[in-house]
Amino acid sequence: MAADDIASLKAYLEKWGTDGPWTPEELRAQGPDVDLSIHHPDVIYEDANLPDHAGETYRGHQGVARALHRWLEPFVWMLVELQEIIDMGDTLVSVHRWRAKARQTGIEFDAPLAYVWTFREGQVIHFRSYLDLQQAIEAAPQRRHATSANLELVRSIYADWERGEFGRVEWAAPRKSSSLPWTGQNHRAGRGSPRWR
Repeated sequence: MAADDIASLKAYLEKWGTDGPWTPEELRAQGPDVDLSIHHPDVIYEDANLPDHAGETYRGHQGVARALHRWLEPFVWMLVELQEIIDMGDTLVSVHRWRAKARQTGIEFDAPLAYVWTFREGQVIHFRSYLDLQQAIEAAPQRRHATSANLELVRSIYADWERGEFGRVEWAAPRKSSSLPWTGQNHRAGRGSPRWR
């Protein structure tokens, strides 16, 4: 992950713990002025925390602001303190201490909270919340492994091309015959050498 992305996420998340505790009244008073500058306009947030909206997907700045309001509404106050950011390669995992006081019961919560963050062009394009750090860590490398596998495939194709081996196409269409445009001949995938006209 780019160092700039890590630094901007850290600065953004540290405000969660120093600007708090948050209250629903304070959030309503801010209205549309909630700081979402780190988020891409097409950001997607998936919530896996609260039972009444676990599994919901929120899209764009308006969706993220709506999720924040819905998350905070049942509490008198809430504080989310950043403890660590883990660089997983293609994603970042943020680890937090989440504390809150329920409005109806007065019960106070003190629990771990984690997010998996994906960046595009220096902004968050996707993030998902987890109450279990292990689940967040397990979710993050899946994207990394898929990307690594794709990267290795592309590298192997370029290596073949650099050696002048243009006939290997099993990655594109395994066990299929195709008419290759540069020869007009019918070849089985992976067999034959292309002849440029």
